[in-house]
Amino acid sequence: MGESGIRFIASDVDGTILPRGEKHIDPKLFEVIKAVTDQGVQFVIASGRPYCELKHLFEPVMDRISLVCSDGALTVYHGKNVLMRSMDHDVAEELLADVEAKPDCEFLVYGEFIAYMRPKEESYDMKVRETCFNHVNVINTFNHIGESDILKIGIYNKKGIHTVEDYFLEKWGDKFEVIYSANEWLEFAAKGVNKSLGLTALMEQFQIKREESIAFGDSFNDIGMFQTVGRGYAMKTAKQELKDIAYGISDNVAETVRDLLLK
Repeated sequence: MGESGIRFIASDVDGTILPRGEKHIDPKLFEVIKAVTDQGVQFVIASGRPYCELKHLFEPVMDRISLVCSDGALTVYHGKNVLMRSMDHDVAEELLADVEAKPDCEFLVYGEFIAYMRPKEESYDMKVRETCFNHVNVINTFNHIGESDILKIGIYNKKGIHTVEDYFLEKWGDKFEVIYSANEWLEFAAKGVNKSLGLTALMEQFQIKREESIAFGDSFNDIGMFQTVGRGYAMKTAKQELKDIAYGISDNVAETVRDLLLK
């Protein structure tokens, strides 16, 4: 019945489970998740997305999976927090004020269960609401954000993040962890936050040995995850740096898991 030694599977979402540009999870993956969890295997979704988005995307299997949200800032198992690492609230507020002062820049605060924004333009408001499935609050002041509810800050620039990236990295890069920088977005979290933080907490909770775990990913923020598990499978379209440290290459997460455990 497949490779019985595998007890723990972790997977990124965008570019891995969900091809770039797609908005809905293939139902075949839900079938695979149900089948492997019936065998006692832990299935973990590890993503840069906040809890509210992941809960919406994986609703059919939420009672079977764990979530590593916001690139490791929040880890949830069966609706209960296993780990949460917030950004320093006062310093984060200074960063948010800096973002607001920059022309063409917008912010998105990833909270525990909801996101926060104060949009300058309607187009940004619509973009965020579509992505967050309306699980977002428009705030008037930073005081409307809970003291420990700044898990990650996304900085958006419609002209491309390269236009302001150097400025923000030079000023804030030593205070926070740089999680992501590409296209229109630059993201910061608390120092030390990455997906491996959540995976390690879950592996300890479930008493999983490294050699009993595998992971799927496609980009730079999956490197730590690959270094944590026994075997990392890079997607065929993954960054070369991830392929270089991968155990294998996958075309499709559901098919590879089925081949490994269900045949």
